[in-house]
Amino acid sequence: MRELVKTADTIRDQAQLRAFLAQFEKKWEEHSNISSQLSFDRMSTKKPNPRIGEMERELAEVFNMPQWPQLIDRFINSVDEPRLQRQLECYQQLILTQRVEGDSEIIRLRESLSDRIMGFNYPVDGEDHTISDIRYILRYEEDRERRRRAWMCDSGLAAQLRDDMVALYKRRNELSQAEGFDHFGDLALHIQGTGFANAQDLLKRLMEGTQSEYEKVINERADEFGLKGDLEPWDIQFLLDGGKGMDESYFPKSQLTPRLEHFANMHGVPLDQLGIKPTYIDIPWNGLCMRVGSRDNILIMCNPQDGYTFYSTMFHEMGHGLHSALNNQPEFIFQREPSPSAEGMAETFGYFTRYPEWLEDVGMSPEQIEKTLKAVVAPWLFFVRQRSAFGLFSFELYQDPSQDLDRSLGDIDSKITGCRAYATPKWSASPWYLGLPSWHNYIVADMLASQVHKALHEKFDKVYGNPEFVEFLKENYMSLGTLVPWRKKLENCTGSDLDTIALIEDIKQSVNG
Repeated sequence: MRELVKTADTIRDQAQLRAFLAQFEKKWEEHSNISSQLSFDRMSTKKPNPRIGEMERELAEVFNMPQWPQLIDRFINSVDEPRLQRQLECYQQLILTQRVEGDSEIIRLRESLSDRIMGFNYPVDGEDHTISDIRYILRYEEDRERRRRAWMCDSGLAAQLRDDMVALYKRRNELSQAEGFDHFGDLALHIQGTGFANAQDLLKRLMEGTQSEYEKVINERADEFGLKGDLEPWDIQFLLDGGKGMDESYFPKSQLTPRLEHFANMHGVPLDQLGIKPTYIDIPWNGLCMRVGSRDNILIMCNPQDGYTFYSTMFHEMGHGLHSALNNQPEFIFQREPSPSAEGMAETFGYFTRYPEWLEDVGMSPEQIEKTLKAVVAPWLFFVRQRSAFGLFSFELYQDPSQDLDRSLGDIDSKITGCRAYATPKWSASPWYLGLPSWHNYIVADMLASQVHKALHEKFDKVYGNPEFVEFLKENYMSLGTLVPWRKKLENCTGSDLDTIALIEDIKQSVNG
């Protein structure tokens, strides 16, 4: 790639520019395929692989070559082909990000932190556990003290990593400020298409608009399970996300793959024909979707236990897989969907686990469906409130990484979820804080999904079981990749820009009936 980029100075017209980009993207995709395989192997073995960092540095060096900005500046205002113009715009955004994320010190810190987090075994009561085990304890363990020990089990690791994590954020901010941005969060959300101030405003409006509904549900749950007085941070997931009020025997992990396949088949998008493979592996995230080795080998992953939550996770990951598989843009640059868009389309499919028709498909009676729909609002609210809290904390982290971050997280978590404020370094042991700002994207995803489902019901008499809705989303959203900016795609599909209105309506309807 390096030798090819050196020839960029010789490009004189649009035909040569198209040919150059085509050659470069072929090599870039080959590099990405190797890197993705190495990353998957690291997750599988939990062993560090220095080649991953080496490849990341190689790519960063290529995108930081001076020929790139020179080439873009020479052509971006003169090309007359819209497709080529859009390619240059996407490269311009990518290269801006790489000036920060491609920094050698940032790569070193990120790889070191990632290796230590992925290789960590979570100790509780003298035994090592996976992160999936810890989540299971926090959801289902009735012993409050054991929940506390599980919630705190990564505090030692977090304390060890905190200084390096702060150094990572400070370095990102320093480089972002050199590019004219207030901090890296400002730069990253500009690239992602939300904007820093807009993302903050959306989260705050959502929290305010659903506060009474959240208080109603959490107070009812606390009364039901006898938790009087102050709720602790390790109580919130137990009260909301532990399957209370529903018969979780309908959601065994043994049926995860068959039910994913059934849903996909009935909507005309068979997973096996699209190269989408459900894969169960211990990872430090709830779920993950990634292409491994090629465009047509798409792994959707989680480490499941029995329970509804794992179904909603894997339906979300299936949405990622479909979005990836149905993107038919040949240019590799147009395959790189911004996070809020990718998460939004993924959650559009995760949303179906709250459809009564789907619950009927898993074998529930009308009475059980009614009971379950009332119950699933609690884990949904947990997801929305917890990730909003983490998202708002990440904004604080970028704005001032020198503040008392442990206290800041505790205060924000307390305000958003209603638990006692508990200063904790847990954030620095989370892989979610290693890369681009991400927590808020999952709430943006819920906003997008509610907005899309509202539009689908206005367009089609029937949505669940109707392959036409997938074809509509494929044609107007998924197949386009980044050829069209994601907020423009959303507006084309729903008639309006991103907003909180549909999601607030959904939550109010689910809680209040």
